Amino acid sequence: GTTMNETKQVQPVSEISPSEWSITLVLCIFLGGWGVHRFYVGKVGTGLLMLFTFGGLLIWWLIDLIMIATESFTDHEGRKIPYSVASQSTTTQSTTTTNTQNDLQDALPLDQKFDKKVAAELRELASLKEEGILTDEEFEKKKKELLNL
Repeated sequence: GTTMNETKQVQPVSEISPSEWSITLVLCIFLGGWGVHRFYVGKVGTGLLMLFTFGGLLIWWLIDLIMIATESFTDHEGRKIPYSVASQSTTTQSTTTTNTQNDLQDALPLDQKFDKKVAAELRELASLKEEGILTDEEFEKKKKELLNL
């Protein structure tokens, strides 16, 4: 039990897939019955299964469509495929040099300055609160800690 949870939390929560959300959604809507969106995100095995079962008689297709629309769908490495593309470009630029990222962030409006890691951690905290693992007070305390880094 506990060692698995510790390992899971060590991995960065903000891993973003290079696959684009809009392309994944469009492929799922029009060609999802054949699993084309799964091939696009690198899930070849399940893509083939969908191809041969016509999207699991379209039930699997519908589930994938909902998961993509709610940003719950992941690529073959388990990375999230978020709706926002702007946050992806700042993430790739931050890996080059921190100076460039700081200059870039100074030029961005406040809502785009928001750090991707903080957003991912807040999302994680919110889901813990929804599951009843965190109380409202604990959630608010952790949220304040995150926002006042």
